[in-house]
Amino acid sequence: MRYQDVVIRGKTSFAKLLGEPVLNKFTNEREWTVDIEISEDTVRQFRQLGINDKVKSKPTYLDGRPYVSFKQKEFRTDNNTGERIANRPVEIVDINDKPWDGSLLGNGTIVDVKFRVGGNGPRKGAYLSKLRVLSHVPYEKKGDFPPITPDDEFFKNAGKAANEAAKKQDELDDEIPF
Repeated sequence: MRYQDVVIRGKTSFAKLLGEPVLNKFTNEREWTVDIEISEDTVRQFRQLGINDKVKSKPTYLDGRPYVSFKQKEFRTDNNTGERIANRPVEIVDINDKPWDGSLLGNGTIVDVKFRVGGNGPRKGAYLSKLRVLSHVPYEKKGDFPPITPDDEFFKNAGKAANEAAKKQDELDDEIPF
């Protein structure tokens, strides 16, 4: 079957494309992944390409807006030899097609996504090739809890814990020979 290169535009959600691939707990394989929130025009484009089964929507995710999940496994299997071959990470470039600086992609980063459509068998696949970052939203890890304030009954404990941690670190530093 012939492959067709396609470029779409969308917003990232849960981009895990930089660094080491992450473990997919369902398949027990490592992979790079990203969800791309797409427009209704892109939904129609997917329908025309015969890959509308790739479009998802959940009321509890992205406020029910349509999205597509792209995955790139760490390894692929050669059809002729059965040998496992390492895949390269997804190429990411900036708006000027220069290599990306490595900054993590936060939710809502606007990107162009290049992928190939095609495959063997009745079902077509969508294979991620490259991302171009158009408007970067930095990833910021948010704490799970608000900070403890001085009017909290456990504020003293937070200070004690910080002092004990600093003391332990000083003791460890004293043990390191120069």
